Amino acid sequence: MTELTPRQKEVLELLKRPAADVFGQFGIKLKSTKAKGYQNVSRCPWCAHGDEQRPNYQCGVRSSPGSNGGLIHSYKCQHPHHSPTGDDTPHYADVLAALGALSDDEASWVQNLKASLQRSKMLSKVKAGSFELRPANEVFRQRLHKRLTANPAAMAWLLHTRGYSAAVIEHFQLGLTEPYIPRDSQEVQTADALAAPLMAHDGKFYAKYVNYAVPGLTQDNRTKKLKAWSAGPARTYYSGPSAKKKLLFVCDGLKDLWAVWDKIRHTDLADSLLLITSTNGGSGYPEEWKEASFWEDWATIYLGHDNDVPDPKTGKKAGDEHAKSIARMAMREMRRVWPVGYKDWNDFFLAGKTVDDFQKLLGEAYPLSLKELKDDGPGKTLGLHAAVPVAIAGNFYNGYLYEAVDVLESTLDADTGQHQERIRTVVVRSDGTLHSVATMPAPKGTRQNQLVRRLVPDGTLLEGDVKPSPYCSWSWSSIQKFLDGKSRKRPLKDMLLAVKGHLKASIWLPFEDDYTLLACTSVATYVQTIFDAVPLLLATGAAGSGKTQLGIAMSEVCANSPKSAIGQISAASIARLIDQSRGFVVLDDLESVGGKRNGDAQFDDLIQALKLSYNKQSAVKFWTNMKTNSLERLNFFGIKLINNTRGVDAILGSRMFTIATRRMPEGTSLPTGGKLDYEERVCLRDDLHTWAFTSAAEVARAYSQVFPNKTSRADEIAAPLKVIALLTEDEAINLSLESALARQAKLDVQPDTPEQLAREALEEIILRNFEERGVIRTVMTVTELMMKMAQLVEHNYGKTSTTELSDIESPEVVGRFLKQNFTKIDTGQIRVQMYGKYLRAYELDERFVRKTLQKRFSEQEIMGVMPISDPKDFCRGCATCEYKACCNMRSTREAKEGLKVNRASARNHLSH
Repeated sequence: MTELTPRQKEVLELLKRPAADVFGQFGIKLKSTKAKGYQNVSRCPWCAHGDEQRPNYQCGVRSSPGSNGGLIHSYKCQHPHHSPTGDDTPHYADVLAALGALSDDEASWVQNLKASLQRSKMLSKVKAGSFELRPANEVFRQRLHKRLTANPAAMAWLLHTRGYSAAVIEHFQLGLTEPYIPRDSQEVQTADALAAPLMAHDGKFYAKYVNYAVPGLTQDNRTKKLKAWSAGPARTYYSGPSAKKKLLFVCDGLKDLWAVWDKIRHTDLADSLLLITSTNGGSGYPEEWKEASFWEDWATIYLGHDNDVPDPKTGKKAGDEHAKSIARMAMREMRRVWPVGYKDWNDFFLAGKTVDDFQKLLGEAYPLSLKELKDDGPGKTLGLHAAVPVAIAGNFYNGYLYEAVDVLESTLDADTGQHQERIRTVVVRSDGTLHSVATMPAPKGTRQNQLVRRLVPDGTLLEGDVKPSPYCSWSWSSIQKFLDGKSRKRPLKDMLLAVKGHLKASIWLPFEDDYTLLACTSVATYVQTIFDAVPLLLATGAAGSGKTQLGIAMSEVCANSPKSAIGQISAASIARLIDQSRGFVVLDDLESVGGKRNGDAQFDDLIQALKLSYNKQSAVKFWTNMKTNSLERLNFFGIKLINNTRGVDAILGSRMFTIATRRMPEGTSLPTGGKLDYEERVCLRDDLHTWAFTSAAEVARAYSQVFPNKTSRADEIAAPLKVIALLTEDEAINLSLESALARQAKLDVQPDTPEQLAREALEEIILRNFEERGVIRTVMTVTELMMKMAQLVEHNYGKTSTTELSDIESPEVVGRFLKQNFTKIDTGQIRVQMYGKYLRAYELDERFVRKTLQKRFSEQEIMGVMPISDPKDFCRGCATCEYKACCNMRSTREAKEGLKVNRASARNHLSH
């Protein structure tokens, strides 16, 4: 390596310095966290979240001792979508460049230097023999390879039974072992086993072999017959040279590695994805894997271990445990990939799956973060251990759902025979077992706050006392049936439709698909702790439009919900009630909470907690008890419904789905027969709790495999509802939810100005008419445009108070937008009378109409379609009208049409 310049030496010294010193020079504070080695930053230079007034403390830097006396740093960003590259684990040098401590050129130099040194270090180890490996004997290797290709049975097993191509045999130089006779014996011990020479990081072969028994061919006269074996310590087996590969895929064994390599070898994925495995499979890991530095060079690491059947004793899957072990050794985030539906990747591709199927699973990989690390459990080994206590009540932990309940325990005194009673807290686990809390034996003199509580026989280390929710909606009789394996298994689809029917019979909503969204949300409350993020709901509408009734109807069918909506109580009381319930909470009339006094610190704290309560990681908050002046640890996580007439601020709104409530139109009535009485609601809640506990693993699997990469907050909060709809296996439910979410997307991305909103509404009218009816609308009424604009935004768009008239509610303003921007030059207005109303209409600019259609349709599709210039065309019947919820002509039309029907009936009667 060439001599370093003075500045290059300064750069390397800067990289070795403690992060607190470097970041502190730029006014950034660091705070230690429970995650091993991590310090969170008050302001993230990578995503720019946080400042001195509002520190972030979510993104963080991890430091570990380096071999040269300095520190090795890695960085984790929680908001990569706001970063320059979208990378959530940027190189530390890039972070320092964003900070201003390094230039971009210096950051690039650091990364190139590190890669060069790493390759040189690995190569020198091989050359120096520090791996205890020597290059493969080429004559011997070729002889074994020739034995394989000349053996029809072995080749048939590889090519047909295992499904490999001839390229696998050539690339990995597979061979067939010669008869092996030990020195102290005259009999053949093994012969004709598949032999795979070790391929190292440089793509060359070394003198270590992995052997596999070929069914019906391999001789194995050993006492203990093995399917696979390899002499010596475990080594890393590579699919080829490691240079320039940024993605790493760890396989459970060589056979899976060959199967994946065979499928990706002619694709773009082969240029970026390196495959590795241990020569000892999951039974032993190479020594270099135990060093965090081994894993640093790859931007993303996938753990593709087997999709095993759970162990009947522990309930754990071997492949999952192997993956977690590697994540613990590396101390960095990795991504778990399952061969969904199959045991391993060889079976996956044998079943006809393609590279596209494989890449889709990579995109859906589940992140195994540092939170996967947990304590060793009781009595494992003596000494010091990590203490990671868990708040187990109502939680999803280590693959299980837990629910704490208070029960009345009746016993007889052993000495007197006297009848005794007490309230006892027990914990139900989703595998159908019952657990209790025990204080572990401790040395004499141990203080009360140092005593260890564990769940037994589960073994989980507990975070304080286990307190059941005072609003637990799962009855003990139903729990007993679940524990006895006698629960009624009711289809999820039926229960979701029952919830939807109850909501429809309780409250009128202008958008039919919102009932599906609410029903999916209700079911999601029973399994909400399985998800990393959940939606909040905002019910917005005029006073008396049914917001409170919606909250009551939802609380009647959701999990662990207080019996009445929360309103007119202090912010502190609301905070504690949310923490205690661990279920669905309704906040009725947010403006009235605590009187919403200006400068009310606790109200401000509550709003801030609500903003973070959608995300499991940010939902825990320390709340000041004003009476005792002590800090309380409260958990705000969970689905909530907020009733509000004015809407909420943009930050809170981005975590919410908006449900518009309107006064029910005259002549409309709620459906009968769907509303559930008290006993039916109790039964439904019991069935949903039972479903949640029997299906917890299925829900978690669907969430991790189908919706693991939530690229935006909207995707993140929609994922739980999509999982619920998916598990119903009902196409109508899934389509209805997608329609509701599509409308929410339009509400979330509100145009900046009324002019932009008018353009969006006008374009949607034109495109929808062409798509559904095959017609081109050339005339537009101001009335229709206003109704469409109202559908695209929430109820209080553009208002500062409920009595204010916004621009989009003014016919004069909207008419001016329409005339000035979208109509023919010098065109006059068209006046038309409809059902007692005088409407204004304008002829649209042909260029605007054509340009709009060309966004979605080809010129050939548009050509020859006759335009419709009838201003009344939008009014084609109230029954199917999309504007019926906001149309002020509906009652007049229905009354007039009803009169015509009555007159026609009378004439028909007289004629007879």
